[in-house]
Amino acid sequence: MGGGYSDDAFTCLDYNFRKRTLIVGSINGKVYMWKCNLTMNIIPLSAESWEPFCVVNTIPNIVSIKWSSYMGLIHMSNIGNNHAMLSETILQKKMNKIMKVIQINHKTLEIILDGGLGKFDKENIKRIEMNETIKGLDIYNNILLTWNGMTAFLYQIGRFILS
Repeated sequence: MGGGYSDDAFTCLDYNFRKRTLIVGSINGKVYMWKCNLTMNIIPLSAESWEPFCVVNTIPNIVSIKWSSYMGLIHMSNIGNNHAMLSETILQKKMNKIMKVIQINHKTLEIILDGGLGKFDKENIKRIEMNETIKGLDIYNNILLTWNGMTAFLYQIGRFILS
């Protein structure tokens, strides 16, 4: 499972049997995740059975990490008795002929506009921090719709301008 983690030291771990995901806390405050790629319902023993899934920066010197009973949360604490939670978020993405919208985290969108001739390129990328937590989104022509579970918000997308 290793490879490229020599500048960090693992301090604690937990395994979620239902999600088949291993989480590891580290001295540098990172949470590493691996997903089991076996289809059989056995505990994987070889490194080939695991796929690196995610690395998240959190609090330094993690000494305890645990999946919560609510499956989308991870709790960790560190040497100074500080605590942090990670929450699983379903990220949204939409695309039409004019733009692509990709949710980067719970409040950030990346909007890529068509540069002409149906070509999406890096020159037409804008990252936007929203005021609300994004629980869903949709696009129609140059209109972006986001919602936070209670309220819907409409934005007209111009050349890198939200109005």
